[in-house]
Amino acid sequence: MTTIRSMVRPLARGACVLAAAALLPGCASGGSRGGGSGDQWTATVLRQLSTVDGLARNEGMSRLGNPLVGSIAASSSTTLQVNLNAGRRYRLFGVCDNDCSDLDLTLVDPSGTTVAQDVETDDVPIVVHTAQRTGSYRVRVTMARCSVSPCRYGVSLYGR
Repeated sequence: MTTIRSMVRPLARGACVLAAAALLPGCASGGSRGGGSGDQWTATVLRQLSTVDGLARNEGMSRLGNPLVGSIAASSSTTLQVNLNAGRRYRLFGVCDNDCSDLDLTLVDPSGTTVAQDVETDDVPIVVHTAQRTGSYRVRVTMARCSVSPCRYGVSLYGR
């Protein structure tokens, strides 16, 4: 059975190879590791999020809000906020650029309790959770392994 996790990275890398062959911006080699939104690393993350979006929609899920994209150094974390409604089932998908080999996501409820996480050694974390209470949840994004810092990441929230 094909999973979203197994399809995201290969499809996004293939799109980059095709785009580079056509000399499209965002996939050319070189450039700096700065935080610009038009760089090749951010473009890679956006392509992967687009792949996730299509696959999630095929599974009957709807994206909630815009994807969150940023960059963090290796072995560092950042925290994002998401609003969840009690009784609704959610999926958080994380992706990262090609210099990242391990990205983790942890979902923390309004009381500060970790309710779901994906801390496997992979670069496409998927967190599934049915909210027990409505409120503002925190998503901790951890760049566990990044060979050239900072690495770009993206997180999308889906609901059913």
